[in-house]
Amino acid sequence: MTDAISSIVSNSNAYAIGDGSGVAKKENSNLGKDDFLKLLVAQLKYQDPDKPTDSSQFMAQTAQFTLVEKFEDVAKSQAEILNASRAQSATSMVGHKVTWTDLAGKSQSGVVDAVSITAGVPSLSVGGQSVSLDSVNRIENPTA
Repeated sequence: MTDAISSIVSNSNAYAIGDGSGVAKKENSNLGKDDFLKLLVAQLKYQDPDKPTDSSQFMAQTAQFTLVEKFEDVAKSQAEILNASRAQSATSMVGHKVTWTDLAGKSQSGVVDAVSITAGVPSLSVGGQSVSLDSVNRIENPTA
């Protein structure tokens, strides 16, 4: 079975089998969910019929795979929520006076005219200048 798993792993250019321990390592040392499924299928396909894989071990591996997928979904959802929150914060600044630090380290201020969102990242338009939301360090209420 180790030979079958080794052949699956060595067929990919991104893997290397090094120290003879039988453990496959990806160059960035992270195996993805596709890699996990390939190894699981190989394990089932080449298992010894006289000594089948323990069903509790198989269930534990399947549960771990499911858990990893759910964590990926949660991380994606959190990133979407963060982007929506940043966009909402930026749009609420329209008409407000903001102070920011420019690339030269100089403090500038002006009234936010508009907001643009590119690839989920909002930027403010202040007097024709594009200002990163991260560089804003003060927001004032609009004057009457």
